[in-house]
Amino acid sequence: MLSGSNSSERLQNWRDIRNTQYTDAAHLILEFPYAERPKRFIDFYTPSSWPGAFEIVSEGYFCQSGLTIVMALSLHHAGFISGEGFTFLVISNNITGNTGLVLSHNGLVYNFAQGEITPYNEVLNNSTVYTVHEVKIKHLFG
Repeated sequence: MLSGSNSSERLQNWRDIRNTQYTDAAHLILEFPYAERPKRFIDFYTPSSWPGAFEIVSEGYFCQSGLTIVMALSLHHAGFISGEGFTFLVISNNITGNTGLVLSHNGLVYNFAQGEITPYNEVLNNSTVYTVHEVKIKHLFG
């Protein structure tokens, strides 16, 4: 699970996640904690200011947006998402009250609900979408 009390533990845990062979994306996203999340570490409106994934993990920036960025790269690394970039939605979740990034890919949304992959239309019906960011994968490695 992506957690740990210090930088070295968190980075090792993420390395272990990236080196594990998952049978599907649903099993991989269960590795991302959904306990009480801090309000916000990352300015989700300004992709150019986002820290790279290794900084997010090392510093423990596990807010809604930080976890979504690391999850997106993990899904891509495992081969469950392909392409040159990601589509991130900035949302306010009407069910959980969380505000931040979620990942949208091929009609599915990741990190909207704990441990679930949610259909895009369900997200639209249960959230407010503020903006959409198209971000190149290489930008997220910092």
